[in-house]
Amino acid sequence: FIRPSIKYPANTLIICSHCFADNNHIGDSRKMLYETYYEWLDSTIKILNNEYNPTFKNYVIKVHPYIEIYKEKFLFNRIIKKFSNWKNINLKICKQNQNISDLISEENIFPVFLTVHGQICHELGTIGLPVIACGTAQGPLYNQYNPSSIEEYRKILKNNIYATECLERL
Repeated sequence: FIRPSIKYPANTLIICSHCFADNNHIGDSRKMLYETYYEWLDSTIKILNNEYNPTFKNYVIKVHPYIEIYKEKFLFNRIIKKFSNWKNINLKICKQNQNISDLISEENIFPVFLTVHGQICHELGTIGLPVIACGTAQGPLYNQYNPSSIEEYRKILKNNIYATECLERL
């Protein structure tokens, strides 16, 4: 992965899913754009499902590694199955036992990572990759961009140049 920049805009949107029952409000829930992880993923997929002019080359949903431990795979599948416009975007599901590089064969991936909050923000930040978080995550704030509204979040999902600009502010 290479950090996106104005010179090299993001080409891949990676959604890091959560276990839906796993501490939705572990941080300051007043700073979350959505009430629950389920609502966030559902809304994110709805926004993408209505995207007829995709601006990212690749779209990936990374399944949380503990989704089967929490017995929530059926909930994840329910969200994914109710949407139909996947022919408009290049969506791939990265299962818990896969790496993103297993799905995307490109040498240079300039990713935008999306999540609500969680350890992923800290982990990606330590290797210089920022995250767009729809809640304040554990770990250093300088690694995450937090949209101020759902409207701004929609703009990030629909416009990779804007997403790259947000990440450049970090």
